[in-house]
Amino acid sequence: RWEQLQSDHEKMRYLYKRWLEKEIRAGYAFKPHLTPNETKADFYAQKKFDVNREWAERVVDGYNETRYGGRPPASETLEKWKGEL
Repeated sequence: RWEQLQSDHEKMRYLYKRWLEKEIRAGYAFKPHLTPNETKADFYAQKKFDVNREWAERVVDGYNETRYGGRPPASETLEKWKGEL
């Protein structure tokens, strides 16, 4: 649950996972062996549904920066994205 997450790192991971779960329910055939960037490209390539490219770009880029660069987006940004999810 969002309220129990204590760091911005955890919140970014939560948003990325929720985005993936939402798209899987909408028909995206997730491939767990792909990196986040490869997942984003594969998501676009499947074209089985209307793609919100802006959201996908933000969440995947934010996840990559958090996980691999150690820099999560600002808390206010994460709260805003959660509201959009």
